Amino acid sequence: CDRIVGPDPADLDHPGTEVAGESVLERRLSGLIMHGGNKPAIRKISVGETLMTQGEAGTQVYLILDGMFVVEVDGRGVAEIGPGAVVGERAASAGGVRTATLRATTRGRVAEASQDVLDALDLDPLVALHKREEAVV
Repeated sequence: CDRIVGPDPADLDHPGTEVAGESVLERRLSGLIMHGGNKPAIRKISVGETLMTQGEAGTQVYLILDGMFVVEVDGRGVAEIGPGAVVGERAASAGGVRTATLRATTRGRVAEASQDVLDALDLDPLVALHKREEAVV
């Protein structure tokens, strides 16, 4: 998860909600996903559709091209992400089990990173950046 939409950044009375922009790392990874190897598969997502489900197996990494998604941990919405977000990296780098559910709140499109690009990516820095779920109380 990368681009978070939440309360005004000056409003710090919302514990567990993080507001951040797309990181330099995520911009670099999105370029690699789109142009660094085989062409990524583009998938259309409908409102309410689940991109990934917490606890399920999966190693796909996605770049959100369009649309907004709610990030849910243990059934609780913890963030909203949108275009530019690179998601799925934690499962891809650590055992293949999804740590959050991502559900579309608008129509959207995602690009699935091809295996050749995934093999070349060092996902550990992105994993460290995205450990938001653990900070939620």
